[in-house]
Amino acid sequence: MKALALGHALILAWSSATTPHERLMTWFESYGGNTTNLDLVQQDGTYRLVANDFVAKGTVLIKVPYEIIISDKTIDDGINAIKSRKKRKAFRKIKNLDTRLLVFCMFEMSKGKKSKWAPFFDILKDHVTISLPRTFSDTELNALQDDIAKNEAKQSRNVVIEEFGKHAARLRVIFKSSPNFEEFITL
Repeated sequence: MKALALGHALILAWSSATTPHERLMTWFESYGGNTTNLDLVQQDGTYRLVANDFVAKGTVLIKVPYEIIISDKTIDDGINAIKSRKKRKAFRKIKNLDTRLLVFCMFEMSKGKKSKWAPFFDILKDHVTISLPRTFSDTELNALQDDIAKNEAKQSRNVVIEEFGKHAARLRVIFKSSPNFEEFITL
């Protein structure tokens, strides 16, 4: 009953929250998260936490409830909650932790508003661009001047390519349509 009441409260709060930032903070606080002397502000297309008052040494600035942290345990809980036995089995066969995290986030994002983490993903997809060496194109990789960094980035990218190929059949089971490689590496 408590979960149902929380769900109704979230729906009402989200309908009155007009911006992704307000929805994120409503969601965060509804799970018991809080910030001390901090405001979430949008500046130049990115979000930042900014102190709004003096912060004394030793002050806990952010309390993040464990249940909204995407971790091995919450991923396992999320996989166990999937109704389709076939999808659960496909997920469990993904052993590489980075790949498992990536596929889980893609799966949650594909749920849209039905995802427990929807307000968080809304902020990510609309306002965050992540550029990692593992997602660099060949041109970007070749532009790296440090040979060690270039080789590490290429190795990392090769692991991602290998993981994508290795799990292509599982991805088709987990998703209605298989994500393409670009979607896979640029979450």
